[in-house]
Amino acid sequence: MQSCWKRLLPVVALFAVQPYIFGQTTGASYSYYFAHIATGSVWRTTFTYVNPSDSFSTCDTNFYSDSGGPLKLSFGGVKTSVLHYSIPGGGTLRGQTDSDPTGPVVTGWALGVCTGPMKASALFRSYKGSVPEAEGSVLTSTSPASRFVTFSDQITGVAYANPLSTLSTITFTARNLSGQTLGTKSLNLPGLSHGNFNVGDFLNLNSFQGSLEVDASSPIIFLSLDFESAPVFSALPPGEDVSGADFVIPIASTDVVEIRGTDNQYLGLVSFAQRTGVNSVFNPLGLYGSSTSQTSILNPFGNYGSSTFSDLSAFNPSAQQPPYLLINSITVGRVTTNSSIQNAIDPWYLLGYIRGKNY
Repeated sequence: MQSCWKRLLPVVALFAVQPYIFGQTTGASYSYYFAHIATGSVWRTTFTYVNPSDSFSTCDTNFYSDSGGPLKLSFGGVKTSVLHYSIPGGGTLRGQTDSDPTGPVVTGWALGVCTGPMKASALFRSYKGSVPEAEGSVLTSTSPASRFVTFSDQITGVAYANPLSTLSTITFTARNLSGQTLGTKSLNLPGLSHGNFNVGDFLNLNSFQGSLEVDASSPIIFLSLDFESAPVFSALPPGEDVSGADFVIPIASTDVVEIRGTDNQYLGLVSFAQRTGVNSVFNPLGLYGSSTSQTSILNPFGNYGSSTFSDLSAFNPSAQQPPYLLINSITVGRVTTNSSIQNAIDPWYLLGYIRGKNY
């Protein structure tokens, strides 16, 4: 029975080459993380977006390989690593990977960035010849978390991804139905990477039923699938626990969160609740949220958003003078992908945290 999950994996991950995402979808404010892709051999994956609003929206879905590079998937005979979707108000869009029964299983992850809120999901379907044999649907994640608890047995398949640019240490602990610890093991997951396994194989457990606890040193994305009745499978609740998220970035809804360059250039208000305001970094038409503005960290060609040339950029992993993060006018850290900077706060984590809290 484990072979189904092993064919479905290796899996998952998240976040992309940073500024590229917003550069491709000007003004996008909503992110949807597809923690799993499986296509080729017996597998196909369907990506679904439902637009619950009355407004027209666009979504760019970026596909990435297990190691984080662009992953080209085939849709309607065309291979691409980015799909551009236009979805009218109340509309629905579905895109299924092409059948490739003689090819290898190709796996990875995807990130959708949309200009409006969506109901997004991924459907994994296995085939016996040309006939569907089993399927399972998984809702996308909208923000990472540092702890998960879910049901598990020895053939439960799990996948996990590191959304940040810095390494995360992840500890997996299996417990029986009485809560007794059966096994625990840790691993280091580099930034933007992912991993996967069957729980019994990873923790050397031949047979058990109970729970799996997942604790990460920085927020990750997590997925688990139940294979008790293989080949039939289903998604388990992700079990994320975000109660400790404020410990990572201690921000309250009443706080004023701002970004300022080391050259004293004001770089905007980090407020999703005020995303239509002129100062919000979430305003795609504003000075601080536009992907073309010279005062926006989301401009991949600007001094504050470049991933390569600017020492002032939040997204240059080598920058020595990245922007400051201020809470209530007090400097609390640096907004940067350079993990060697003291009190570094990854910009994607910051933006995702604020958006997820609706602060």
